[in-house]
Amino acid sequence: YYETLDKKHTIQKFLFLGERIYYGYVPIGMLDVDLNRILTFNEVERARVGFGVHTNKKFSKRLRLGLFAGYGIEDERIKYGVDLNYILPDVFFGEYRGYFSHDLKESGSPFFMFDRYQYSTETLRRFRLKVLDMVTETGHGIYFHPLNNLDVGAEVNLSVHQPTYSYQYNSDKSSSFQFTELRQGLRYAIREKYYKIEDRKFSLGTSYPIFYLQLSQSLGGFAGKYPYQKIDLKIEENIKILRIGLSKIQFIAGVTSGSTPYMKLYNEKGSRKGTYFLIHNSFETMGYNEFLSDRYYSVFYTHSFGRIYYGHRNIQPSISMMHNAGVGWLSAPEKHTVMSFPFKTMEKGYYESGAMVENILVLGLGGLKTGFGIGFFYRYGPYSSLKGSENLVLKFALNFGI
Repeated sequence: YYETLDKKHTIQKFLFLGERIYYGYVPIGMLDVDLNRILTFNEVERARVGFGVHTNKKFSKRLRLGLFAGYGIEDERIKYGVDLNYILPDVFFGEYRGYFSHDLKESGSPFFMFDRYQYSTETLRRFRLKVLDMVTETGHGIYFHPLNNLDVGAEVNLSVHQPTYSYQYNSDKSSSFQFTELRQGLRYAIREKYYKIEDRKFSLGTSYPIFYLQLSQSLGGFAGKYPYQKIDLKIEENIKILRIGLSKIQFIAGVTSGSTPYMKLYNEKGSRKGTYFLIHNSFETMGYNEFLSDRYYSVFYTHSFGRIYYGHRNIQPSISMMHNAGVGWLSAPEKHTVMSFPFKTMEKGYYESGAMVENILVLGLGGLKTGFGIGFFYRYGPYSSLKGSENLVLKFALNFGI
């Protein structure tokens, strides 16, 4: 039916525009303007204004070029970058990517080559980051999708990190740290299903586990003086329980061996800074950069019981229960001197639990149904405070729908 329509071309143009806006772009001729680059926030820049563009298929069906630039209001520094993607001939099922950037990045954060967020709320954490490095980096990689359920890739990354915080590693008074890494990564989603519109594929998800594995090897003798190896693993699964609701689980772990400064370790992904929004798959009661590890594992568990009241369109409450736990070790804490903030190790185990009531009130704002919720988290175990009220954290929740 669609193929026989007289206005097929007009409909295609409308769908093309809608698709780009959904993914954060506005098409203007051969260019896609990146909406996410116009205004961003963090604790170092406070606010950043900028722009970003990429070429689209009107320019080339295989080659995609992009650039961005931005200016931090608080730190008064310019950030910029360029990238290139080239889709290889269909027989190879892959693409080449090259990039160069001078930008801020979170220090001590795990990296996965084919990362996808399990929850949309995970992106909120970046707005409160303060321990950031100014990173100048370039990389070249090849990435393949040989099977419907498998993505694999390899890249070489050269980077220079300049901490925006006061930091000294192993009595070295250097203000910058240079690394060269060979990275190999994969994403394997058991029985994941897709549907395809034009040239873009959309995941329908899977009821089986999704595996992420990343291997990073420092090439210490080539433009880098820190020899180390890293292994990062993440497993996610969504489990539907008949008449009880939906459970979502994430297991994440990492091991770093060798000579490793702060930025290549693990900050344990805390998200407590005053009263703030719920950030799934993070420790809600743990402060940002409160702990530091070179070996760790964490489990984040959320069970949603679903909607519990159907009486009014503006009142649609649903209840969720959460439990998070983790443990981490740091081999030589005396090598890391951080003047800006203290850090601890958590080899005794970290534990927290909480509950949220979401969509207590649902309002139509700007064409979207916006749901408001509230909840509490409590920190207990070896790293809890003797004063009970200091372990309790209030969190708000926002949900958006059409």
